Amino acid sequence: MLKLTRITFKSPFLLLVLFLLLTLLSFLAGKAYIRSRVPDMEMAEFQEILLEKEQAMDILLNRVAAELEHTGGDSWSAEYGEEVEKKLQGEGFTLLLYRNDSLIYWSDNDIPLPWEWSPELFSRPFLELDNSFHLGLYRESGPYRLVGMILIKYRYPYQNEFLRNEFQKDYGLPSWIRVKGPMEPGSQAFPVHDLSGKVVFYLTGLAPPSDAAPPFSIPVFLYLITFLSLLFFLASWLRMMPDRKRYFTGWLFSFLFLSGLKELMRFLAVPELVCRMELFSPLLYAGTGPWASLGDLVIFAVMAFFLVYLLYGGITRFHITLPERKNLQWVTGIFLYALAGGWFLFVEYLFRSLIIHSSISFELHRLLDLSVNTFLALMAVGLLFFSAFLILDAIFSAGIAPAGQKKLQMMALAGITISFLLTGWFTGNLQVVQMVFFYLFNAFLIWIRNRHRKGWKYSFLTLLVLLFTLLALYNIAFFNNEKEKNIRKVLAVNLATEHDAVAEVLLEEMGGKLESDTLLAALLGKPGFSPAEVDSIFEYLQTDYFSGFWEQYYLEITICNEQSELEILDRDTVSNCYAFFDEMLEMIGEALPSSNFWFLNDANGRITYFGRFSYPLNPGMTNTLFIRLDSRLTYTHLGYPELLLDSRFEKSTRLERYSWARYIRNRLITQSGDFPYSLSLDVYDLREEEFSFLHFDGYSHLIYRIDPDKQIIISTPDLSGIDLLIDASYLFVYFFLWMNIILLMINIPGIFQNIRLTFKTRIQTAMVGILILALVLIGGGAVYYSIRQYRAKHNEMIREKIQSVYVVLDHELAYESFLDPDWSGGQYVDLNDLLVRYSNVFYTDINLYSPEGKLLATSRPEIFDKGLTGRRIDNQAYRELRWNRKAEFVHRENIGEMNFLSAYVPFTNAENQLLAYLNLPYFTKQTSLSREISLLVVAIVNISFLLLILTIFLAVLISNKITDPLRMIQRKFSRLKLGRSYEKISYEGEDEIGELVHEYNRMVTELARSVEKLARSERESAWREMARQVAHEIKNPLTPMKLSIQQVKRAYEDRAPGWEENFQRFTHTMIEQIENLSAIANAFSHFAQMPTSSFEPVNMVEKVWNIAELFGNTENVEIRVDVHDLSEAMVMADKEQMLRVLTNLVKNAIQAIPEDRQGRVGIDLTLEGERVIIAVSDNGKGIPDELGEKLFVPNFTTKSSGMGLGLAIVRNIVSNTGGSIHYETRVGEGTTFYVELPVYHPGNQFSGKEISGGKIS
Repeated sequence: MLKLTRITFKSPFLLLVLFLLLTLLSFLAGKAYIRSRVPDMEMAEFQEILLEKEQAMDILLNRVAAELEHTGGDSWSAEYGEEVEKKLQGEGFTLLLYRNDSLIYWSDNDIPLPWEWSPELFSRPFLELDNSFHLGLYRESGPYRLVGMILIKYRYPYQNEFLRNEFQKDYGLPSWIRVKGPMEPGSQAFPVHDLSGKVVFYLTGLAPPSDAAPPFSIPVFLYLITFLSLLFFLASWLRMMPDRKRYFTGWLFSFLFLSGLKELMRFLAVPELVCRMELFSPLLYAGTGPWASLGDLVIFAVMAFFLVYLLYGGITRFHITLPERKNLQWVTGIFLYALAGGWFLFVEYLFRSLIIHSSISFELHRLLDLSVNTFLALMAVGLLFFSAFLILDAIFSAGIAPAGQKKLQMMALAGITISFLLTGWFTGNLQVVQMVFFYLFNAFLIWIRNRHRKGWKYSFLTLLVLLFTLLALYNIAFFNNEKEKNIRKVLAVNLATEHDAVAEVLLEEMGGKLESDTLLAALLGKPGFSPAEVDSIFEYLQTDYFSGFWEQYYLEITICNEQSELEILDRDTVSNCYAFFDEMLEMIGEALPSSNFWFLNDANGRITYFGRFSYPLNPGMTNTLFIRLDSRLTYTHLGYPELLLDSRFEKSTRLERYSWARYIRNRLITQSGDFPYSLSLDVYDLREEEFSFLHFDGYSHLIYRIDPDKQIIISTPDLSGIDLLIDASYLFVYFFLWMNIILLMINIPGIFQNIRLTFKTRIQTAMVGILILALVLIGGGAVYYSIRQYRAKHNEMIREKIQSVYVVLDHELAYESFLDPDWSGGQYVDLNDLLVRYSNVFYTDINLYSPEGKLLATSRPEIFDKGLTGRRIDNQAYRELRWNRKAEFVHRENIGEMNFLSAYVPFTNAENQLLAYLNLPYFTKQTSLSREISLLVVAIVNISFLLLILTIFLAVLISNKITDPLRMIQRKFSRLKLGRSYEKISYEGEDEIGELVHEYNRMVTELARSVEKLARSERESAWREMARQVAHEIKNPLTPMKLSIQQVKRAYEDRAPGWEENFQRFTHTMIEQIENLSAIANAFSHFAQMPTSSFEPVNMVEKVWNIAELFGNTENVEIRVDVHDLSEAMVMADKEQMLRVLTNLVKNAIQAIPEDRQGRVGIDLTLEGERVIIAVSDNGKGIPDELGEKLFVPNFTTKSSGMGLGLAIVRNIVSNTGGSIHYETRVGEGTTFYVELPVYHPGNQFSGKEISGGKIS
């Protein structure tokens, strides 16, 4: 059993005081945090940092102004620009240089700023730009104007994982604080001054928003410590209980108190700060009841493990056992195992719920999807499973003595089967795999514990962790597959609705622009339109509104007024324009919020949107523009970058983990992903069910049958064996670490005692250390060079792509002498239109910058229109291309937090005249490229970790193989004792171990000879000493006998008075002396003859009870017997000799007790592994140190009478039985003799064992 020691403190009441103090402190800290605003100290620090930045910028501006006086603007940019940019990097500084009011230098292009000097913008220190707030400083030097800008906070129009409205990192302020101009101080505003002491702006909203999820702060940490102190207090309090009744009453109180406290806190949603954490959000995990969230489940798991642990401790501490009555014993055992099975099924239910009803990833081989919540959830599940193990071990501890191993196995089979059948009947789901696993696990536990009753070895606990790992792996694989199928069903239904989340976001933004577009209103301000005028309106809309992303949609427009008629071709009728579209919208239209657009649910396989915009023509007359957008059926377009998506719509648009296809009338309409779908659906095994799953070509396919003519397929790769192996490795290591943490916390005695730094351990440690170092270095090197090669490959790809784009643009623009945004030619409306067309051809974004660095045209105008970045070329690229005359330049740029590759080349005409700088920013596919690199790194890490586990396993095997000969030699040495047969070692290897074996064998030969000589000498010496002692003992009575005979003879001859009386006394004395001599002779005979023993199975439990009855009436001595509920303990021995051993030991114990002391003699019988241990103890005088060495020497005695052969005979009997005897003593307190005998099993071979000596303390 597991012994519980270190989870208590000496004074639990100190813990109670600590718990109460922490509760009060946590409550106050939590309230203060919730009601708090940002401390004034942090605001003062913000002010100080801003002034330092302003001072640094002021120094920089003065220096640049001085340098400009000696150099021209262009020369300064070429000579000093790079040096200045390095100093500004990471500081949130931007430097602008205007010459004659035109921008000629910019240190970065993150900020959208005017190309020409703006007195209105640059006339104040506080700058509110499209994407950020800045503090501005200004200098003039002749024709030059310098602007130094200090970043305060970003203010993007929307936020996502790349765009975050946060303060510049040096300030350290939370993002919820708002920046306001000097005219809007606010009630709780903090004024911010510049170096002159003037207020330039204010900070408002200093208190955190009520719906903000708090971080793991100091109050949360205090709540955690408070909770742990409560558990430690309850454990220490229960430890003080002196008897089982009080202990289990206290346990029941702890159970009710913790359960009530948890439910009360959940009902009241306190502590508020903790309950607002993401851990308690239903978006993370939506359970029910006391485990409604992940936080609730973690608390429940900790409490459950704690209570089970205390219950287990009480059962083992007070030796609680099953009833002795057989019927009641069976009922109790089956009931307890049924409860254990029910608890296990309950844990399985929670694990299933945790996987299926949460957004937590449990696929450990997908490292990028993991989070802290994954490991918290696994910790909770691990604690619950370990509590199930403690329950089983507690039942074993209570049942093994009265019931035995076989009966416990039968009870377990019955109880576990009943619990699983009842659960299956109630739920309709019989979990056969879990039932078989739980029963086999319990059978293994009973078998192991029956062989090692003292406690669990570290290796067995490690094996237990491995079994838990396999169970957890099965659950994760099984339940995750169920969850993944449900996810695909939801995605299939969403795909069937034919909505486009990105398009709807863009249409919502576009609606207001179309309504307020004055140019469009002017184009539509006519009572009638020629075909050319309609085409002009169509081109305007397509160029200015429906380019880029909208290339994947067909655009169709209709212009009507109240009297317009439409010819309906498919109906062969004519209808009023307004009436026709009103009827269509009423029947299949779904209005988009905050927009004049509708989604048309016409179920034709396309995604269709319809817009309606009215423009007044004159009083009583209105022209209405109807816009229809139909998705192209098999069009593959350039993806919309995540950079332009609001975080509200990001997750709903992501299907990148899946491949999918849409079929209409068995024909492939559109597809996405890696799986190559067939053009016809007939090749698949279709079923009539709404949802059906198929497996082929290494993929799992969901076929969603919308109706007989329309189907959607969503596919995902099958889980591979290597993925399962990687998951198992991570799970095992994680559970193994938690096992060691728990062992350290409860300090189980003996667990770490067997872990010694032996030679084998040192070999294993060295091998594992070298392998870990090698794998880390190799894995790290592989990751480094793979990333390097991957980036080099993408650099080469973007270089090839920019050259291809250059070629096609050269074909279109080679004969132009200059370029401007209004350029048009052939089928292209303007430069933007040209770049959009080729952007879709080459699947990349394209920008063109003028020779001065100004944006001319772009295929992605949204990036610039939304103010996400400036309309200037990257300054580093501009310097390399213009001043360093590079023919090509590739480097990494960033917009917000997105870091991407960007390539530049000078674009020249046929006369080699510079027209523009061609730029390919790779941000559209940057996330997928980054993910590819991350997946590559994850794959290397997973393989390295798997190899690490395998190499550790191999290292253990190899080290065991290496040390096997050494262990064999160690075993031979341990058996090498005087008086035994000396067995040589057979070893064929010709190595250092072979030489050691050769020396061992030589030593054994010499030792055998020496032992033989020593034995002969000892025997002769012993017999001489024995003869001397016997002669002395015989000679002592002979002298008085001779004198008595002479006296009797003289009395007889003299016929002295009283002759008859003297003769009677003489004969009585002579008989007494003769009997004494006979006893001496008999004792000597018993020792010397060593009579032949008759070995047979002997039940030592019966012999112990027989001896207790024999000496039970001894005056002033209490005989105590404890056989630990054992009914039998069989040994192979001579039953008469065993009786003699026990008689001698008990008799010696009684005689060792002083007459003035109430005697207590104890006889204790236990089974430990394969040994029967009998301990005979007394409270006598003890054995002095100087007498201990002679205690088992023949003819030595500490008593005033007797020959001193008793313990010598006992030793010989025990040794001949294959056992051993030793003792422990405390002088003045008593002595305990231990007799160890091998347990009887059929076929056992016995060999004598020598005395192991005694311990004196």
